[in-house]
Amino acid sequence: MNTGRDNKSLDEQVKTRLLQISSLRTERRKKFQNEKRVIDLGENNPIKSPRPIEQLLLSLNEGIKNENQELKIQVLKELCYLTRNWKNDTITVDKIMDVTMTLRPLLQQTNLTFPEIKYSIHIFTNISALSEGLLNPLITGGILTIMGYYLKDSNSEIVSMVLSFFSNLIIESKELTTIVFQMGFIEIMTGINQQPMTSVALQNSYAWCFCNICRSVSKQYNIDFIRNIIPIQLLEKESSESAIADSCWGIYTISRNLQQFNLLVDSHVFELLFKLLRKKNTLIITPILKILEAYSYEDERYFNHFIKHDIFSYIKSIIASPQTKDSILKQCTFIASNLVVSESFKKLLINNGIVPMLIQKYIVLSDESKNNIKWMLINILVMADDQEVFFLCQMDQLFYIFADFDNRDDRLVQLYLSSLIKICCVGASLAQTGENVYVEKLVEAGTKRCVEVYINHHDPETSKMAAVVLRFFLDTESESSLDMESAY
Repeated sequence: MNTGRDNKSLDEQVKTRLLQISSLRTERRKKFQNEKRVIDLGENNPIKSPRPIEQLLLSLNEGIKNENQELKIQVLKELCYLTRNWKNDTITVDKIMDVTMTLRPLLQQTNLTFPEIKYSIHIFTNISALSEGLLNPLITGGILTIMGYYLKDSNSEIVSMVLSFFSNLIIESKELTTIVFQMGFIEIMTGINQQPMTSVALQNSYAWCFCNICRSVSKQYNIDFIRNIIPIQLLEKESSESAIADSCWGIYTISRNLQQFNLLVDSHVFELLFKLLRKKNTLIITPILKILEAYSYEDERYFNHFIKHDIFSYIKSIIASPQTKDSILKQCTFIASNLVVSESFKKLLINNGIVPMLIQKYIVLSDESKNNIKWMLINILVMADDQEVFFLCQMDQLFYIFADFDNRDDRLVQLYLSSLIKICCVGASLAQTGENVYVEKLVEAGTKRCVEVYINHHDPETSKMAAVVLRFFLDTESESSLDMESAY
């Protein structure tokens, strides 16, 4: 097969095509699960089937009237269990108002025992996890004011429970967020953040509340107040996994608002997050990589800031670890597939070994991760010079990746075929004995069968490109009579 005469002209003919379709893909939004939280008793609970709410409130009133401590505690426990497992079809505003009117006087007493406070707050926190239409009794009944009082308690366990209560309200609606903020909630959060959070329960509740605040206000223009409640101490120290992860999810949410980038830079948040990547903990790594995903298709200046903090070394370490889960590798491959569109980032990813490492890992990855690697290679080859093509083709796995293209994404298919042409042309220019080694390797890997599928593609341009690849490069058994000039 003689391709030498036409290689240069063909390269010129397809160059415009290669320039126009390198492709950035927006991040896949992660749907938050369990945005609200109810509280379990956290103890061996003998309650199997609590009594109806009406009976429980009668018993509680009796216990309060007769100062029967044992009865009060037992009823409050049952109410905790009931509100945690409340069936939607049994909940009414009237029932919640009855609970509110019964418990409010109890919480206003000054001589309450810790169990009475604990279980009462549990009950209202569980109620706060209900839908907004059922929450009005908490507002009209003055419960928010009472809970605000307990938010300033010296007992970290009480404070952590109250934070969960307000966290549920904040994520429910902008209206409830406004009501909570008007109580001076951010100022209280700032005060808590300025003190050491040694209790795991407090760490978890604070981080979750911070996360919900971020999600509630993320689209607002001015959220400078966030800098005062970012839980830096939880990111710096050995905090609970859950607290670190929720803090990272909160930061991810506001980082999607590019107007807040400088706020996060000034707070040195990114440096702390990248150091956390060393933990190799999926729960923590996932939201941090989501941040990188979000910035991987934005203006280069954002990711250049991350490069100053050696982000590629962290990513390379994650990819290299045999313990890294595929869900994490999927994120890493997605980030790489977008970044290589930038000439400077492409060179960094190739030179520091991330691109070669992903190519070598291809065979053991999930389908989605493999698809990301295909995008990465295509985006590299679209603008690659001959030397870069030569470098990639030194890895035999590359040819097997090109034989594994069974893709229905029209954009990717056209880029794939264009990239094959480029590989074959570079191979021809390097051929010294008349044999195109790259073509031989592509055919040996099974690429010809893959390209044949696209001959009958619904898009005429794609079909024509597939014909060019087959007739001029991969059909090694016969000469083609097709005029290459007319192929484009």
